[in-house]
Amino acid sequence: MQNSLSEAEQKLAQEKQSHEHTDGATVDQISNMMDELNQARMLSDRERKSREKMEHDSHEMLQAIVQELATAQDELAKEVEQRQEIEEKDLRNQKNLRAALTRAKKLTQEQKQYQERLETTNRELDQAKSDAENFARSEAITKEQLIMLQEKLNELESAPPDPKVEQELENARREAQNYARAEAIAQEQVAQLKAQLSTLESLPLLEVGGPPIVSSLPLNHPVMRAKMKHFMARLFQHLELMETSFNQEKYLDLVVVCNWLKSETQSMGIEDFMEPTHEVELLLRKQEFESIPSKIAELKELAHRIEFDENAPLSPLELPFTKDSREAPDTTEVFYDLPTNEKKAELLENFISQVGFHLMEMQADWQEQKV
Repeated sequence: MQNSLSEAEQKLAQEKQSHEHTDGATVDQISNMMDELNQARMLSDRERKSREKMEHDSHEMLQAIVQELATAQDELAKEVEQRQEIEEKDLRNQKNLRAALTRAKKLTQEQKQYQERLETTNRELDQAKSDAENFARSEAITKEQLIMLQEKLNELESAPPDPKVEQELENARREAQNYARAEAIAQEQVAQLKAQLSTLESLPLLEVGGPPIVSSLPLNHPVMRAKMKHFMARLFQHLELMETSFNQEKYLDLVVVCNWLKSETQSMGIEDFMEPTHEVELLLRKQEFESIPSKIAELKELAHRIEFDENAPLSPLELPFTKDSREAPDTTEVFYDLPTNEKKAELLENFISQVGFHLMEMQADWQEQKV
């Protein structure tokens, strides 16, 4: 029993010793593991910080690249815009040069025509003066003959009447009356020619100044080209009608022409006529008629400054149709006869003009898919 107890104590001592040795090894392993864990945490922190720094640097670099790219795009857009402005400016300069050449040709031609009219009037005036002098000499001769015949008649009054002498006297009187009437007609013609010459000399030479007037509408479109051509012809007709109405004191007709000018020029994309036309209406209301001729001259000068080239190239007409769904439209020209009534004729012309304009709007809406 005692031996068993001793053995048991030895075994217990051995086990205790074994447990103490095992606990020491476990503590060492735990300590080593904690050291390794701390080292792993430190490495992880360093890698995380390094990665965060790299991400931050990469983000800043990316922002710098994006900013540089945006700056480059802005500079490129500005350069493209400047190049477009330069091209548009060159195009405007070319148009202004062509318009200036056209106006110079018109001015030279008008000055030449005016000079020819002036020379013709001077020739007619010289011829009328020569005719008047000839008539005056003939009248003086006729008067002398009449005086001589009168003296001869006085001498023959005491003598018996001679039918032959009386006939000669009557013929002389008739001839004198004819010369007198011819002289009066010649003097009247001379007076008219002098008045015409004075009017021509008082007229100022037509000087077209200022920049050319260009419509804001697309005149390279066939419909707008035809509408502009019709407008130009009607414009000069209405300006002549305006001057005629003023000279004949038909102020109601003058108001009608002013209304036409304001509506038509605005519909054609030309705003320059609005202010002087409105001033003409104001002068009519105030009855300041003496200032109206200068405004009419200003309107004529504006009309000569309109730049419109009938022979400029046209843009191709894009018709809204497809080959699958419909056939190409008939392009045969349609003609219409104007009625004899002037008001109905003008209404029809305005209707044709508005039809072309609205067809253009329909085409633009179709191209932009504005159903």
